[in-house]
Amino acid sequence: MSNFGLLFLCLVVSLIVVMLIFVIEKVSELENLTETLVNNKTSTSENVQPNSGSHEELDHLQGQSLWDAMVNDAEDSPDWADRKKKYEYLFEKHVKHVIDKGYQDGLVQSIKKYPPNELVLNMLRGDVTSWLPTLESNALYDLAYAASNVMRSDASSLAGTVSNLIFDLSNQVTLDGTVLNEEVLVRLKLLGGSTH
Repeated sequence: MSNFGLLFLCLVVSLIVVMLIFVIEKVSELENLTETLVNNKTSTSENVQPNSGSHEELDHLQGQSLWDAMVNDAEDSPDWADRKKKYEYLFEKHVKHVIDKGYQDGLVQSIKKYPPNELVLNMLRGDVTSWLPTLESNALYDLAYAASNVMRSDASSLAGTVSNLIFDLSNQVTLDGTVLNEEVLVRLKLLGGSTH
């Protein structure tokens, strides 16, 4: 009887181990699928080129002068709305670039290497230099770096800080940062922790 009980116990433990391995594999597959879907969605949205009007308004403005124009020249004309839509694409791509760099550096625990606050983006009609203020760019990097190893108990607070920075930057250039904020929180795996 004791041999039977020992054999039964070994069988139960073996089944538990097999089931645990199965569950871990399925969770891993689900996580990979989710990440693939998110990456496909964001890469598709990043590859979409602004499609209306010409780039004349943006051609002569580069870097900080482009940022300053967006901050200081808010208008309600149709041309301005088109220009703003084109700039929104550049702005979002630049923010995501900084976030991705910080998150990747944090994952490998490398020494912090802040990306330059200028980023050259290849557009349909040539390169455009995007610019973010150094303080905010470095803060985005720091938050992404921290998000790569954040404790679950601190995730909600970090998500709130990230959201505040995204909305502050978006407001400076009179853009609605709601979609960008959600995409950034997904990239940082903080989506459930946001209060926005």
